[in-house]
Amino acid sequence: MEMSDFESGIQKYLERIEREVGALAAPRSIEERRWLTEARHSVWKVPAPEDVSWFDWWIGLPGHEIPIRVYRPQASRRLPVVLYIHGGGFVASSYATHDAITWGIARQSDALVVSVNYRRAPENPYPAAPKDCLAALDWIIAHADLLGADPQRIAVAGDSAGGCLATVLAANCADRGRPELRMQALLYPCLDTNFDRRSMLDDRDPMLSREAMRFFWSAYLDGRLDTNDPNAVPMRRASFA
Repeated sequence: MEMSDFESGIQKYLERIEREVGALAAPRSIEERRWLTEARHSVWKVPAPEDVSWFDWWIGLPGHEIPIRVYRPQASRRLPVVLYIHGGGFVASSYATHDAITWGIARQSDALVVSVNYRRAPENPYPAAPKDCLAALDWIIAHADLLGADPQRIAVAGDSAGGCLATVLAANCADRGRPELRMQALLYPCLDTNFDRRSMLDDRDPMLSREAMRFFWSAYLDGRLDTNDPNAVPMRRASFA
């Protein structure tokens, strides 16, 4: 696919990535994939504006901690909350790589944003990540007073693999009847291990191939790509009510 075939905004993005990061070799290991992801995100790193404050914290759980980053726009009242879950193929990225997205949400929606560093595959395959996201949500509700947050106005959001985890989180909230989320916002979520869908077969994305998606899902599911567990693969869910 030629560069000129893309919408102009995407074309400029790809040209800048190629100019500043270069035509890097295809990653051969988890660490190389993580490094490449960090390098691409660094091109767009922008410091948070002065009207958004932030701090890092850790949610303590038996056996491990979950790092989170909390963003707050200038406001004295209780704020609605967006729990944001970053993408990265379940294996890469962090709240730092998605910083411009999350402080941007805080600033433009006037909401408190909590960005979570869930455990990543393959060192911590499914169900580690969705468990961490659910624990982060429960922590936010339990510490709403400390955060200055409104526990009755919570949304979950995520991109790519984070969109998958946000979908699972919303479904789990519906299953257990709490909390009642106000919204789920899914940015190009990956929801299925069917690699024969049209978007997979076209395989024209210069930054995310069909082969890479198979690698990411396999790492996340520890090779169990045929699982029917809807908390692992959201499209296996019988109902999205």
